[in-house]
Amino acid sequence: IIGYRSYPKSWVECNFAAVSIPRNIIFDMPALRGIFSIKSSLLLAKPTVSSERPMFLYSQLKNDALEPILMAYSMRIIELSENQHIPYSFWGESEAGRLRDTLYVRGDTPLHSVLHELCHYICMPNTERAKDLVDAAGSAAEENACCFFQIVLAGFIDSYDQSRLLQDMDTWGYSFRLGSAIRWYTEDAEDTRQWLIEQQVLLPNNQPTWQLRN
Repeated sequence: IIGYRSYPKSWVECNFAAVSIPRNIIFDMPALRGIFSIKSSLLLAKPTVSSERPMFLYSQLKNDALEPILMAYSMRIIELSENQHIPYSFWGESEAGRLRDTLYVRGDTPLHSVLHELCHYICMPNTERAKDLVDAAGSAAEENACCFFQIVLAGFIDSYDQSRLLQDMDTWGYSFRLGSAIRWYTEDAEDTRQWLIEQQVLLPNNQPTWQLRN
């Protein structure tokens, strides 16, 4: 089975034909996940957070640790109080929200969620950035790129790192056909890396260009 974290469209593809199935039906019918496949390296799934390995939260960041990254991509972040609803969040609960160039978080928002929404803004076409979208509605390649690039960016955050992000991705419920985020990143994501290079988001040495998708 091939798929990914938050598939944004209403169709899935099997080996010989494309069929239109509402997204909520796919989520509510696990058997379909064994029949249809999506062209990506991640399995289609709702979050299934493990309580055994708590995720790194936004509140655990050192002061302004994200600021250099946000400034590089001309984004801003609004931190809400603990009892406030997070607007524009695709998954709800404590997950990060994004509207255009603004991220919305609480102290209990997992940092990987913040990075994922940030990477959607970086990896989407310029025509999509100005739209009022909760669902980024990008391609499979774009969704994979967000997963890959959030791992890259984790290496530039004080008090956080790539190994912790990879652990948080597994804890949250990102499901990969090779079984873990680290195996996908190191063994199964070369096509995604090349996509990021072609879009001038990533350099061949796996360093960011610090530019939005061309």
